[in-house]
Amino acid sequence: MNILYKILFLSLLTFSATSCITSYYMGNSGMEPIVFTKPVYRDSTRVSDYIGGKFTTSPDNSYNHSNETNSFGQIYWFRTHTHEYYNFSYGAFGYTGNYKVTAVEELAGNKSYFGGGVSGDFCANIPLDMIDIRIAGLKGTLYYEDGDYRKFRLLANNHYLTLASTELLGYNISETFGLDIKLNKKNSIGWYISNGMSGQFISGERFFTSSNVINYQTNKFTLYLQASSTWLRSFSNLFGIDYEFSFGLNYRL
Repeated sequence: MNILYKILFLSLLTFSATSCITSYYMGNSGMEPIVFTKPVYRDSTRVSDYIGGKFTTSPDNSYNHSNETNSFGQIYWFRTHTHEYYNFSYGAFGYTGNYKVTAVEELAGNKSYFGGGVSGDFCANIPLDMIDIRIAGLKGTLYYEDGDYRKFRLLANNHYLTLASTELLGYNISETFGLDIKLNKKNSIGWYISNGMSGQFISGERFFTSSNVINYQTNKFTLYLQASSTWLRSFSNLFGIDYEFSFGLNYRL
């Protein structure tokens, strides 16, 4: 019986290790494609339009593939409605990037991609003297992506891999929470987190996602740093984690 347990354990370990090196998702994971500026509540309803962009990159272990990197640039427009006790935002974005493949030697090289989509969120707000607390938040994103990186996943999924995502459409749904601290009448700092799931409609492939954002706001500009992670939903792929880091800027029109 002990031998049987050992064989079962080794089989699960082997499957887990194999799965960790065969999972490829879309270049953009869909989490926080737009980091919405949420003006700290003052004394009246405010509707603001913004343009912005960010640059995202991952270290050299994308989805645990050694020496693989992923990076993309993104631009967007969005509108934010700020009320005393709630806030909602919506906008559209476009992006282009490059994924460097090394794990599949026959298809190794730089794979470009491009895409775009729409995103929106809603949250309740608790306004205090020096801080706004953003609670009960929900954010959703729908996006399209194509390019050489998708062609690679299509071919690899048929011949080399078993878990590569091959669809054109993706989505993300996340719950959110945030704090914005007023420094003075014009400036504030904030912290924002979201946890949710990215997925595809036909295959049903899904990934857990998590993101942390810190920001500094003025009347016109918002600067932010973002750290995000993605991991597969099944137990055997628990360690198939991808980390991303972003730097972004929003400008109020």
